[in-house]
Amino acid sequence: MKSWSAFHGMILVLCIAAITACGCSVGPFVIRGTRTKYNKAVQVTAREEMLLNIVRARYNDPPEFLAVSGITTQFEVGSFFGFGQDGGITDGNLAGNLAASDRPTISLTPLQDEQFTRRFLSPIRLETIYLFSRNGRRLDRMLRIIVERVNGLSNSPDDLDPEGKPEAFLWLAQTLGELARQQQVEISYEERIEPVSPLLDRAAVKGADVIAALEKGYQFRPADRDQALLTGKRRELVFRFAQKAVGRPEVVEITNLLGLLPGQLVYPIKPATEGQLRPAPPLREELVVSTRSVEEILHFLAHGVEVPSKHAEKGWVAQVEQAGSCPMAIGDLLRIRSSKVRPCHAYIAVCYHGHWFYIDEADTVSRETFELLLELYYLEIRGGGAVGSPLLTLPVGR
Repeated sequence: MKSWSAFHGMILVLCIAAITACGCSVGPFVIRGTRTKYNKAVQVTAREEMLLNIVRARYNDPPEFLAVSGITTQFEVGSFFGFGQDGGITDGNLAGNLAASDRPTISLTPLQDEQFTRRFLSPIRLETIYLFSRNGRRLDRMLRIIVERVNGLSNSPDDLDPEGKPEAFLWLAQTLGELARQQQVEISYEERIEPVSPLLDRAAVKGADVIAALEKGYQFRPADRDQALLTGKRRELVFRFAQKAVGRPEVVEITNLLGLLPGQLVYPIKPATEGQLRPAPPLREELVVSTRSVEEILHFLAHGVEVPSKHAEKGWVAQVEQAGSCPMAIGDLLRIRSSKVRPCHAYIAVCYHGHWFYIDEADTVSRETFELLLELYYLEIRGGGAVGSPLLTLPVGR
């Protein structure tokens, strides 16, 4: 019996010795066991934070964002084995121990600096609409979420028809979305050649000037008989209709609604840097677009939060048409439900003011809208914010 115990003791000793000797190969196993878990944790908490800030906006509370700026972990493996006083391997005199520990340090950055705030309050870039449309995002969804006004046509929850919908803009977004699915309209870039200099004496332009201009992407072009212009190329964002789409009743209605010169295939898209009230010709040749900021999008989507009746009765929220319901203007984009208890089938859920707010796992429309908001946040803000902000470092597990 003692020899049998001694045999098992020897096996234990050899196993511990092997693990100790192969400590250098533990690293790959550690990565496999921890990297995915940290990745999932960062993803889930980012979604929870965004949902929480939408709910905060519904309650007119200020948003707050934290960035996970660093995750550092130490993985330690230790072992011990020994014998009794006689030094032999006998029953009861062998001791061994194998221990492992994971000690992560997580650094959180409060996003409160000036650069982050400016990005948070600045209108979404028009190029962002192009990027999302090129990557398969639905055009109608993007227009309804991102665009505030185009050629004076408002997309505001305050400008509603008797059924509670921004009728004209909603029709515009849905029609353009359907045309895009039929590949009859697209947002793209078009190259323009524009003068970058006043008229020049052609005789004064030397060969070296021509070469130097070409090296920098410019070109001299003849103007009048004895004059020339230095020109450059510029990429311009445009709305382009297919040739067979021109003349369709819905396209004619779109041009009438936006006051556009009919019959054109291409309409340049320009930001409303000078506002929407600037005098314009009776028929425009371009689309002047005002976009929302991320903050404005949060408040817009906050209309999709279903407020508990008790919270509405206490006056914690403003302009609640019907407690526990979702306004028509946003209900087909995003629906955030509420429950007194934690929901079982939630895609994402947060607790606020004693209630759970969540997006249902089966609500694919709301999930797509929510993911679009997250991508907007990542692209427009998080990539360049929080420079020089203080760090909150959490030594977890110590």
